[in-house]
Amino acid sequence: MNAVKGSVEQVIPISDAEIAVARALRAEFARFWSTEQGEPRDVYDRFIAATPAARNVFVQSTDAGIWVRPDTSSDDALLFVHGGGYGLGSPSAYVGLVSHLAAQAGVPAFVLDYPLAPEAQLPAALHVAVDALRGLCRDHRAVVVAGDS
Repeated sequence: MNAVKGSVEQVIPISDAEIAVARALRAEFARFWSTEQGEPRDVYDRFIAATPAARNVFVQSTDAGIWVRPDTSSDDALLFVHGGGYGLGSPSAYVGLVSHLAAQAGVPAFVLDYPLAPEAQLPAALHVAVDALRGLCRDHRAVVVAGDS
């Protein structure tokens, strides 16, 4: 292994239990994607929505997206831009995933609802995201942007 001079390198082994969980998860992914049928947006949302919500989070829908707030949070915020290649995905499907980010970080998270293709064309989604970021920056001390793809 390469090490940077002056740095500390630590190897954390993967436990047998973690390996078993990863194998079970891969098997569930394979089962899901080989058996699910329906409109692609619905299938994608069902897959993403399978993540259970973290405990002690509060969810509030708005016209622009969904707030996911842990019971203890700071003046900072997280803007989450969901995946789906600008053509799939919805804020409601991402509540479970984002709830874990919000709970672990101790910050409220906003899951942005942006226009999807082909009904909308780029850069419409980008403009919505930039506007949301500007608004969050006005209302919060610090804002981090996260997402998946």
